[in-house]
Amino acid sequence: GGSSGVWTGDAYFVEDASRPGCLRYTEQGRLTLDSMPNQPGFESAGKPLSYNLGADPIRVSFIETTGGLSFFHELSFDPGISLPSPDTIECDAVACSFSHLCVKDLYSGTMTLHDWEHFQLQWRVFGPVKDGRVQQSFRRLESRQAFS
Repeated sequence: GGSSGVWTGDAYFVEDASRPGCLRYTEQGRLTLDSMPNQPGFESAGKPLSYNLGADPIRVSFIETTGGLSFFHELSFDPGISLPSPDTIECDAVACSFSHLCVKDLYSGTMTLHDWEHFQLQWRVFGPVKDGRVQQSFRRLESRQAFS
């Protein structure tokens, strides 16, 4: 069997000054494994991502240490639906699915936009090296304009 745990921290979406129409995503936090409950956990940060909101569908890419981009996946919401916005008081949840083949392991995911303040990502990773699930929940923190 594998390990399970909880990652807590902050994720940030900020305008990317070097890429018009793009948001830069970064995260930092702490991973605590269930198999090591008395340990302080591990400081962790995922690889920065670029969300190109000007592309249709939205393109999500890894931001490499060189500053270049490596394609990750697309977010393709159904045409004609209303995406949550700051002006939306109530809305139905909107979801889209995507996938990414990483060598021989397939990452399949779903992004669900619940409202302007809250969204979730669910990943299923399966292949010869990896087998697991990741569930992420993001909520806007008004005071810092971040999602956590």
